[in-house]
Amino acid sequence: MRIVENCSRPKYLKPTLIAEVRLYGETTGRNTKVIRQGDLNVCYAEVDGEFHRQTAWLQLGLEEFKPGETRTVGFHFVSENKAVSVFKRNGSFFIGSATPIGEAQIVCW
Repeated sequence: MRIVENCSRPKYLKPTLIAEVRLYGETTGRNTKVIRQGDLNVCYAEVDGEFHRQTAWLQLGLEEFKPGETRTVGFHFVSENKAVSVFKRNGSFFIGSATPIGEAQIVCW
């Protein structure tokens, strides 16, 4: 997948997993953030009573991902093996740092 030219990561990264992602809308008051290709995003889930956090690039192509949208996207995690094992057990995870801005349901890994 293509990463924007000014990103310090390689232009093509294999997705660690693929998920159906729903960004919360602005009307809920929970999200006004647009996600762009090359943005690092914090993803997290509670699995087996433990809170797990991983950083990932969403593979969006050239289109921005806007609040209120739902889309199937690839995720490339900084710690690939750890992220896959933790998130696939749960089957879903949240996106956002202090407050969730969306949720992801894993489609495949």
